[in-house]
Amino acid sequence: MNIHYGIQKGKTFKVTSALSRMLPKTSPFSERRFSRCSVVGNGAILSHSGCGQEIDKADYVFRCNLPPIGGKYAEDTGIRTNFTTANPISQISWISLLLSLLTLTLVDFLFCGTNRYKGLRSQQGRDKFLTDIKKYPGLLWVSAFQVKAATGISQQALRFVTQRRIRNPALVFGNPQHFINTMNYWKAHGLSNRLSTGMYMSSMALSVCDQVHLFGFWPFDKDPEDQPLAYHYYDKGKADKVHDMPQEFLKLLEWHQEGVVNVHVHKCQAGR
Repeated sequence: MNIHYGIQKGKTFKVTSALSRMLPKTSPFSERRFSRCSVVGNGAILSHSGCGQEIDKADYVFRCNLPPIGGKYAEDTGIRTNFTTANPISQISWISLLLSLLTLTLVDFLFCGTNRYKGLRSQQGRDKFLTDIKKYPGLLWVSAFQVKAATGISQQALRFVTQRRIRNPALVFGNPQHFINTMNYWKAHGLSNRLSTGMYMSSMALSVCDQVHLFGFWPFDKDPEDQPLAYHYYDKGKADKVHDMPQEFLKLLEWHQEGVVNVHVHKCQAGR
């Protein structure tokens, strides 16, 4: 079959028999539903929050773009993950950060923009990739078909995982039509910019979870007490200009006020 790219309109990718054999035949979420889910962004609002236990008590945990977890972060961010996104261009590929900013559709909700594995060109990069992904059990979700630049490196990563017979995490590719449908929904509800990973994950969680709790979503440089705040909980980072983060956050607050989701921006009980 031909897959139509989610962002590069008019571009298609013809699925080979070799790739088809590596892809799951049904969605990992088929006939699955969870009572309580945590969706964890990478915002510095998590720092000193003491929300780790609150995050981990969910039945299912979503995280964005291979964030650091455990160790010194455990008390604030928890240690569990069931669904983790990986950015195929800015985190795995050799393509420049500038190209990522111009073309990538699923950059972090709070932009990461690092190239950790040097395009998997060296054995050292491949070994590091395979070692690091084992820290994220469950599903490792890659946006392979949003732009053509992401497809090759995504397939290469899948081949390495398959050849090494790594089953946990299971590397899966996002369906671009699902992203298009979700983006069209939000366009009709006032979000004209490209969706961030966090907004997309929040929308996805609502389709499989009865309760959705959001942590680490705060795109401002001051906290609710008007104190200066870094961008990520693990580094200073910088604001992402591809997405309209404040406008997305206002939409999430509307959901919160309507009881659709629970947005956590204050310290959790364990952190008081």
